[in-house]
Amino acid sequence: MTRKEQSAFIRQLCRSIEKTVTENVKREPQTEAWDGHELRMLLLEHFRSAADISVIAREPKTSRAREYRNMITTTNVF
Repeated sequence: MTRKEQSAFIRQLCRSIEKTVTENVKREPQTEAWDGHELRMLLLEHFRSAADISVIAREPKTSRAREYRNMITTTNVF
C-alpha cells in the first residue's frame, strides 16, 4: 500500500466510523446526557470492531502480529 493509499484508507475508515457513531447518537435519546467519557468508549468499541477483521487481531501469534507489536513498542508510531 502506498503512503497515499494509507492516508486514504485512514480517512475513509475514520469518516465511516464518525458517520455511524454520530447517526447512532443522534437517533438514541438515551445518549443525550453522555459526555466525553461515554463517547470515547463508544468510539473505542467502534474502532475495535473495525480492527477485529484484521489478520493481526485474529491471529496474534503470527510473525506479522509480532512484527507489528515490536514496531509499536520501539518507534513513535503510537
